[in-house]
Amino acid sequence: MLVQIVMNLIFALMWMFLFTPVAIQNFFGGWLFGLVIVYFWQRRSPGYFYLQKVWDIIFLMLVFLREVIKSCFVVMRLVFTPGNKMRSGLITYETELTAPWQLVMLSSMITISPGSFVIEISPDNKVFLIHVFDFADEESFRRDIRVYFEDNIKRVADEL
Repeated sequence: MLVQIVMNLIFALMWMFLFTPVAIQNFFGGWLFGLVIVYFWQRRSPGYFYLQKVWDIIFLMLVFLREVIKSCFVVMRLVFTPGNKMRSGLITYETELTAPWQLVMLSSMITISPGSFVIEISPDNKVFLIHVFDFADEESFRRDIRVYFEDNIKRVADEL
């Protein structure tokens, strides 16, 4: 992936310096030209096209932003609803992630989204102990973490 980025940057710089005057428009034109060349070159070699990985990273950030906004409104509704019977508690979540940066990212995403935070990670880095402010169903909470956070982290981590 790094080779693709460097190749695309080299094409963009060469294109920019071939045309006068040297301008940012020429750089972007060269970047697009290089992008096409890198795309067809990548199809002959194993691995991902680097723009797919960039899209996966952007998608993970958008999913995280959506979950933060959604959970903010849920927590606000719970706090401001009189007589609301919140059901908080501790749950465990078993993860399939193995790399330290993936575990840190997952625990940060769980902790930053309002209404839940990671209290402890087991010594084997497989089980998270999570305090949940309010949840109706443990399994749906676990499924949401797996679908929205863990699966997207895995997608970003592939071939990174």
